Amino acid sequence: MNLPEGCQSTNLVDSFDFSFVCLPNKKYEEERFDTEVGKLRERFHNPASGDYCLVDTYSKDLSGEHFPQYTRGLWNTINASEDLNLLGCRLTPTPTAL
Repeated sequence: MNLPEGCQSTNLVDSFDFSFVCLPNKKYEEERFDTEVGKLRERFHNPASGDYCLVDTYSKDLSGEHFPQYTRGLWNTINASEDLNLLGCRLTPTPTAL
């Protein structure tokens, strides 16, 4: 991926925070699934939670009514970039020898 000038030596974790959550299978462990989803919900709805996700350092002062336009702009940027548009990549079949 081509990075902007001055950013070639940065790592992905320099710009993004990652957190992964594994949820139990809803079909086979519905009660445990609901409990874990409730914990995850707290991370987005309760600022007093120790692992609250929407801290002020991530704020873009974006209102809910402008969120669709903001995400559409992000998506259009991704689609327009050869480096970012991973979904647009297609594998081309290799011809087989007969």
